[in-house]
Amino acid sequence: MTETMPGLDGDPAATPEPPRGRRGRRGRRTALLASAVVLVAAVAVVGALGLGGGSGKVGAGAPARTGSFVPVTRITLTERASVDGQLGYGAGIPLPVKATGTVTWLPEQGATIGRGGTLLRVDDRPVVLMYGQLPTYRALGQRTSTPSGGTGGTSAELKGMDVLQFETNLAALGYTGFTVDERFSAATAQAVKRWQHDLGLPETGTVGIGDVVYSTGRVRIGQTGVRLGAAVTENAVSYTGTARKVVVDASARDAAWAVRGAALTIHLPDGSTVNGKVASVGRQASAA
Repeated sequence: MTETMPGLDGDPAATPEPPRGRRGRRGRRTALLASAVVLVAAVAVVGALGLGGGSGKVGAGAPARTGSFVPVTRITLTERASVDGQLGYGAGIPLPVKATGTVTWLPEQGATIGRGGTLLRVDDRPVVLMYGQLPTYRALGQRTSTPSGGTGGTSAELKGMDVLQFETNLAALGYTGFTVDERFSAATAQAVKRWQHDLGLPETGTVGIGDVVYSTGRVRIGQTGVRLGAAVTENAVSYTGTARKVVVDASARDAAWAVRGAALTIHLPDGSTVNGKVASVGRQASAA
C-alpha cells in the first residue's frame, strides 16, 4: 500500500490552504503598511523607471506588477487662530516741548500735524513740528565773537548735526538761498528770517530752543496735558502714530502665531476686513 503525502504529488487541488483567519490578519497588516509608505513607494517606482532598471521582461518566478501611479499634491499647511484685540493708535507719547510761558492755543485731539505745522502756541508764539531724530538742546543762530581788546566783534558760524537737521527741514519747507550742511551761516540766518516772517514771528534770524519740536514723522495728537491759560509743561501735548494698530493680549501658549512680520487678516467693527502684519511682540508673557 502506497501512501501519498498531501501537496507533493503535483496536484494543485491537493495543496493545503492556510487557515483563513491567519491569512486575513496578514492581509490587513499589509494594507496598513502599504498605506503608510504610499508616497515613498511611488517615488521608488519613479526612480526605478527613470534609471531604466530591468529589460521590461518579467522573470518566470517574479509576480506581475499590478500597481498604478497616484498623483501627489503638495499643499501648504496654515495655522488659524482667532483672537480679540483693541483697535486704536497706540499709547500716547509726550512731545518734548521746551518753550516756557502760558499756553494760548492747543490742537484738537485726533488732529494730524506734519512738518512745519503748529503743535501748540505758547505766549501766542507757535511751536513748530520738524522731522528728525536729534532733540533740540540749544538755540541756533550766528554767534558774535569779541576780540581780546573788548571792542568790535565778528560773527562766528555755529556748527553741529542739529544745524544740519534744522537746515534739512528748512529746505524741505521750500526755503532756499543757503547750503544744507552743518554750518549756520549768514545765508541760513536770512532763510530763517523769511521763515519767521511767514509764521508771524519777530525776524531775528535765530531759532530759539523752544521754537521747534522734532519727531520722526507726521504725528496724530493723542491728548493734551494742560489747559488753556496754564503754564506749559513738557507733557503738554502727547502724540501717537498716524496708522491704526490692534493690540492683542495673548498668553504664551496661544501666541505661537505672533511672529514679527507674520501676515494677518483684521476684522473691523464695521464688518470690513483689512490685511496687516505683526509689528511688534511684547517681551512679557504669561503661561496662563
